[in-house]
Amino acid sequence: MGNLTHFFFRQAGILLLIVSAAGCKVVVPDVVNLPQLAAESALAAAGYSMSVNEYGSLTATGTAEAPVIFTGAEAVPGYWDGLRFYNSNSESNMLSYVKVEFGGGYFDANLYVTGSAANPTQIHATHCAFENSAQWGVLLKGVVEVNEDMGAVNSFSGNAAGDIEGL
Repeated sequence: MGNLTHFFFRQAGILLLIVSAAGCKVVVPDVVNLPQLAAESALAAAGYSMSVNEYGSLTATGTAEAPVIFTGAEAVPGYWDGLRFYNSNSESNMLSYVKVEFGGGYFDANLYVTGSAANPTQIHATHCAFENSAQWGVLLKGVVEVNEDMGAVNSFSGNAAGDIEGL
């Protein structure tokens, strides 16, 4: 499985999940569920991303008091590439009470969603915070399906290029 040090999730000091792959991108090739992680973080190394492809899905559910956090190992906009969904047409792609910050490196956004006519992508995001991206908070390209109220039910701050592009 490659070097297992780039993305990890901890809860109460116990290692719950490691997602990694060889090279510089973390790919979620299968279904990953992160329900009710108590204010825990996924830390990304410089130049890394977490990508959900056509064979995978990601459900991350936190609470208002304890969101799931995807962040860079350093608090620098663009430190990591961001969270990317591409060609993943799964109804299980859901983010709720999630914070994504300090991304926007290679993919130009904290949350980058892209799909094609042959492989559309869908994701539902509510009560999320997209903050301090080197570019966009959320960038939508190609054939994507998102919740219509994405701009209203999520918060945005400190994103250099703006909140949402492509909605």
